[in-house]
Amino acid sequence: MNLLKRPLLPWILGAALGVFGIHGASAQVTSVRVARGLSLPLAVTAPVGDAQRIFIVEQTGKILILKNGALLPTPFLDVTHKVGVGFALGLLGLAFHPNYDTNGYFYISYTRASNGASMLERYQVSAGNPDVANPGSSLLLLDPIAQPTPQHNGG
Repeated sequence: MNLLKRPLLPWILGAALGVFGIHGASAQVTSVRVARGLSLPLAVTAPVGDAQRIFIVEQTGKILILKNGALLPTPFLDVTHKVGVGFALGLLGLAFHPNYDTNGYFYISYTRASNGASMLERYQVSAGNPDVANPGSSLLLLDPIAQPTPQHNGG
């Protein structure tokens, strides 16, 4: 049978469920709210080996930390002054260096406020507080990448 003549969503979902080992009609998906008061959250991550904190990326330009079940009052990093926010614009990515525990390096991807160019920068955690980045440690890793449209410029 030609798959293009059938609706693809059930086939894709069935394949995905099979790959992840979920079988039968009894599989259930649940969700648990872990934080409130976020502004356009789009990613969560943590450095390797850090089971105490969850880093939450907000499209608006902030990285927040959820620690011991509560959002810390001070953002880990705030680059709202650099970030252009819109449909597919904003702070779009966060990655920790594999040796973050020793060098404190992490990387962000965002769209620049002035012209929507894609940006990639490296930062370092502050020396005195592991829950706050050093905003002065910014290092531009690539020349700004001009984008032809404000869509699909993911981080």
